[in-house]
Formats: sequence, structure tokens, C-alpha cells
Amino acid sequence: MPKQCNISKSYCYIEKTELQCDVAEILGENGLGPRVIGRFSDYTIQEYVEGTILKNSSFQNLSVITSLASSLAKFHKKGTEISPAEWDRTPLVYRQINKWSQHAERIIKKNNLDFDFNELQSSFEMYKTLLENHIKTSNSFSDYTIQEYVEGTILKNSSFQNLSVITSLASSLAKFHKKGTEISPAEWDRTPLVYRQINKWSQHAERIIKKNNLDFDFNELQSSFEMYKTLLENHIKTSNSLANSILFCHNDLYSENIISFQQGIYLIDFDYAGFNYVGWDISSFFGKIGFIYSVTTFPYFTYDKTLDFSDEFKSIFVSVYLSQLLNKNVLPSDIVVKEFLDSLEVHRLGVELFWTYWGIIM
Repeated sequence: MPKQCNISKSYCYIEKTELQCDVAEILGENGLGPRVIGRFSDYTIQEYVEGTILKNSSFQNLSVITSLASSLAKFHKKGTEISPAEWDRTPLVYRQINKWSQHAERIIKKNNLDFDFNELQSSFEMYKTLLENHIKTSNSFSDYTIQEYVEGTILKNSSFQNLSVITSLASSLAKFHKKGTEISPAEWDRTPLVYRQINKWSQHAERIIKKNNLDFDFNELQSSFEMYKTLLENHIKTSNSLANSILFCHNDLYSENIISFQQGIYLIDFDYAGFNYVGWDISSFFGKIGFIYSVTTFPYFTYDKTLDFSDEFKSIFVSVYLSQLLNKNVLPSDIVVKEFLDSLEVHRLGVELFWTYWGIIM
């Protein structure tokens, strides 16, 4: 019995015959729609795609709408990339309504329809004005950005017990530090974040402690900060550890700010990103490894000591980090790894002070 061939026919309407056929071909060639297997003067024939047309009720299923959201983002992004330069970039809503206006007026009059054409046109003009004003204000966000959607999985604390995860993160972090430093504008402040932020927060912390009668001795807190600075400065004079390098850092590295996706690791949430000691950035990550924040009762976190990195894991992390940063093999047993880990103990003091001030301010 001969095999049945199923085809779907896509018509290219009115004046856009050639353009619509071009669209169908380009989308099909790039996997954004059925492939065109035949093109004629006013329509195309596209390959048969076996599937089910969704019902309205299908969108009550979370897996359906998340799949659609991801597919639509890919369609928008890829479709824009592959569109020929000569295609009209005027928004379709403007192009089509401008084209339809005179026909709409004629049809309303001819058929004596219960439509006030002037009111319809006035509504269109009001819409354009409203949209243009909205775009002017919403494209210049004062305190936030909108970034592209990245399909992946936010890591859990337990994920870092997996050797492949921590080696991937160590490599990604080294690239982030190195590339972030290279691309940072010259005018960006190179003062380590731990100094900048604590200096900025100090006067506010003192006021908040007094106002709320908190169980903190502000003078002792400030004294601890001065002692830390002295200790760190003396350490840097005697140590050549790369942990003391000032590079562009993330500064809030923990599980919920790390996304695993098909191509590797993405870091997100750059509220505190800026120049800092790389040892501070890594020490902060090591120190947060056991914090669980999905707690609904005060103090809204717990700490699981079983998740703490072993010395072996820390050595592996640092060796991979340095190998990527220096572009040469660094073994966990190398002296530079031990020196780096020793420096992390000093930077850990700065981490504790930073988040103490943060806790008072926030």
C-alpha cells in the first residue's frame, strides 16, 4: 500500500504575497516553523508536522505556559537575528492600522455600521501617544534592569557536594573575574568593595543601632573594622597570594545566584558586583555554603554544617580557579593553592564584618 503524504498549505495573502512566502521560507530554514517544500505565486506548501493543536484550557497547565514562554522568547530572538535588513521594522500595529484606516472608514459608511470612525481614529492616536510616553520612561529604569531569560536550574546548596559542579563554578568564576576586570571602564572605582561599603554604611549603622536600641556596641564594631584593615594590610605586605588581587568580583555568590544550564554556569544578581579582593569573593562563597534561606520563621535561615566544604574540596576549587585565571595547570598540592587558602582565612574576617554591617542596615 503506498505511503500517504500529508501536507499543509500556507497562503500568502493580498499585497504581501512575496514577503509572506519569504517569511515562511526563512522561518522554516531556521527551525522556527514548518519547512517549505513548495512555493507558488500566492502560497507555499509546508511540511507536515505531527502534533496537537492546543485548546484554551491547555494553558491552565504550568508546564505548557512555561514551555510556550521559552519557545516564544527563542522565536523573537532568533527571528530578529535572521530577518533581512530590508524588512520593515515599523511595528505591525502601526503599519496595519494606518493601512486599514481608509478602508475601515469606507466600509463603515457604505454599510451604515454603528461605529464612529472619528472616535476610532482618535482612540488610535491616544494609544500611540500613551505608548510613546510609556516607552520613553520605561526604557530608562532608574533602579533596575530587565535581562534576557536564561533557561536553566538555580543550584541548591547540596549541588556543591558534586565535584563537577564546583570545578565548573571555579572555572566560571575565574573567567568572570578576569573578563569583568578587562571590560570595566577606567573610571569605575577600584577601591575594594569591603572598604567602600563599610565606610558608607558606618554612619547609618550607628544611627540605626541607637534608634532601635540594638544589642550592638558600635564603637567595638568600628574598632574591629580598623583592626581588620590593619591585619589585612600587614598580610598583603608579606604574602604574594593571588587571593589578595583586586579584580572585578560578584560579591554575593551563593546557591540562589548561580544558574546551571546546558552550556555551563551563569552567575546572576549583580547588586554588589564591583572591584574587590578575589579572596573576599571566594571566602564569602565558602562561608555561605551551608546557609539555607528557605525558612519561613525567624531568623529565616538555618545553617547545615554537613554542607561545609572539606579542605580537599577547597583545594580542588582553588586549583581549578587558579588554572583558569593563570592559563596554566595548578595542582591542588601546589604551594600557591596553600597560600591562597591561608589568605582566605584573613579575608573571611572582612566577609563577617561586611555582612554584619549589612544585617544592621538592611
